[in-house]
This record gives sequence, structure tokens and C-alpha cells, in this order.
Amino acid sequence: YVSESFLANDNDRSFVTPAFHLLNLRLALVVAGQRLTLAANNLTDELYFTGGQVTNAEPYYFAQAGRNYFATLHLRF
Repeated sequence: YVSESFLANDNDRSFVTPAFHLLNLRLALVVAGQRLTLAANNLTDELYFTGGQVTNAEPYYFAQAGRNYFATLHLRF
């Protein structure tokens, strides 16, 4: 959970990023000293903003990634 935050230093309530919740999942499997990690981020496909700016009295938000997945394989030689 991340609460709302102000976009400008004057604490104007018309320029805030909305609060949001994220649900992430990470699984790891270790076999013979090798590790495979699977991750899924933003499982609920939440539209969320982590920041932004105010330009000419207009808010602009930095949108973040929707649902995404990745895998990491750690090999030891």
C-alpha cells in the first residue's frame, strides 16, 4: 500500500497522486545449486502513479507498468 502524495511542495489538494495497492509474487526453485526465480508484479493490473509534476496548473503523472512477469536463472560454474 502506498498512500496519496502531493505533486507540488505547496500541498495543494488538487494535485495529488492517488493511493494504491500492489500485489506481487515471487517464487524460487533451487536444484543442484542452480536457482530459478519466477516473479509476477502487479497481479491485479492496477493502474497507478508513483509521481508526477505540475506544469501550468496542470497535473502530469508518471504511469507505472501493468501486470508483468519475469524469470531469472542463476547458474554456478
